Amino acid sequence: MKSKVHFSTYCTIITIAVLALFVVGIVSTRNESPKCLILCIITALATLAGLYYCPISVAADSKSVKIHRLLSGDKTFNYSDIESIDTFYPSPGALRLCGSGGFFGY
Repeated sequence: MKSKVHFSTYCTIITIAVLALFVVGIVSTRNESPKCLILCIITALATLAGLYYCPISVAADSKSVKIHRLLSGDKTFNYSDIESIDTFYPSPGALRLCGSGGFFGY
């Protein structure tokens, strides 16, 4: 069974907003070479890191769950390695302690 990953509206908005802020920062520092260069490097590294881990699809077979990622190889979780599974209930204030929900889904 294979299922395509869809980003939530929140993740899409956060990703677009962060990328837009990077562009605004680069444009506003274009006359200051060292600052602009540093900001361009940070933008490139953050974007590449997001794309490196960005999930494309999830597949499950009889032995494992595989997360297919955009730039890196598949991440495999064997069922034998899973210790427990439980229902997730949001923490107080709906704060995410781990998991996706931001820049490129992370």
